[in-house]
Amino acid sequence: MPTTPLVEFRVADVPTQDIVITIQGPDVGLLEPNAPADVEDPDLVMPDLIELFAHAARLGMWSGGASEPTESSAEVLASHHDPGQRKQTWHLRLNQVDRGGLRILYNLLTARTLDAISIRTESQAGPEPRRVPVLDRPPARFPDPLKSFPFQIDYAKPERSKDRVVHIVFSSQLDEPQTDQSYAALETWTNLLLLGAYPPPELSPRESGAVPDLAFLLDPWTIEQAFTEAFLCDEAAFFAIVNWAYRFHSTGVPIKRIVIM
Repeated sequence: MPTTPLVEFRVADVPTQDIVITIQGPDVGLLEPNAPADVEDPDLVMPDLIELFAHAARLGMWSGGASEPTESSAEVLASHHDPGQRKQTWHLRLNQVDRGGLRILYNLLTARTLDAISIRTESQAGPEPRRVPVLDRPPARFPDPLKSFPFQIDYAKPERSKDRVVHIVFSSQLDEPQTDQSYAALETWTNLLLLGAYPPPELSPRESGAVPDLAFLLDPWTIEQAFTEAFLCDEAAFFAIVNWAYRFHSTGVPIKRIVIM
């Protein structure tokens, strides 16, 4: 039975800042950059969690309701692995990341088998430090979507934890690079779900997850991402893919409608 890690959480309640994340424990050795080539069970190897979080931020997934997804980003400034101490440290720069994104970050780490987790602000944006509220625990809510979108959103919440479907309907036929970019964004999103980013209220991050089908072109204008076997995630998980769709739409790939059911 996994033990509960010792958690330090001291993060400024601002959308733009540099934070330091340190984890220690068994799962540090299972992060993809750290895992040995002869790892006993390759299925246990996971992507670099903070690089994954930062990439999702660059896709606009953590922008929230206050800023447009095109303004949101994150960058890993430095990363250090200490195999002797089973410790990993990242320096992460956040730019216009909704406070709910800190909840995602916390969930990704607490879903792992670790002894200690530290997430703390290193510095804030601006020439002089500002007095701002400091969070000593992760926010209760997930990142919000924008209040309005340039495309239609059809949403129906079924009372089931499987057979969920997302259709992204584009205004015109996708070319190959646009299709590949869409698949890559959906892969990032489904990896986050698999790793416990969006647990529903009744489950812990470790207990949550999803089993995604392979995304495919339903027709020349529509990409389908389905979860026929399991979708044990909060409904707020769909906000991330809607926020990404806004950003993608803004790059000149018009989206007509998103259907979530």
